[in-house]
Amino acid sequence: MSEPPSGVRAFDMTLEQEARWEPLFSAVRQMLERNETGRALEAARAAWDVLPEPKLECSMAYITILRLARAFHMARAHGEGIDLLDWAIKNTRFQNNIPVFLVQKGILLFESGQRAAAKVDFGKSWEFAGDFGFRGEDPKYLAFCGEALGDDRHIDE
Repeated sequence: MSEPPSGVRAFDMTLEQEARWEPLFSAVRQMLERNETGRALEAARAAWDVLPEPKLECSMAYITILRLARAFHMARAHGEGIDLLDWAIKNTRFQNNIPVFLVQKGILLFESGQRAAAKVDFGKSWEFAGDFGFRGEDPKYLAFCGEALGDDRHIDE
């Protein structure tokens, strides 16, 4: 079997697993760009399912969770995304992932109308790592965090 054509290599997946994961993972982005949210969410779930156990220990877990979060957001499957991110926050041993997971969860809460809960997770992320978790996201989430906490937060350039 030949190696999958990926710019990112997994050091903890078999070639077979990676050959199944990589096209699913890549397809999610393409489907989201075409607004095929249902199909993108199916592919994202399938990519997650390919990861070896324990999933959060896999080198591809972080980027797969972020792609899943984007798919949940665009498919308006907020509850399922919130549940996954809650689980990841509680179970990851990689502390540097937590602020990003908190912002992703906050986005899903915010977009599902749960603004008070979003404020809590955005605030936790800010306390943990400043603007780190907000980088690359719509500035409205950081602005909401700042408004909710009574200041003017912004991304440090």
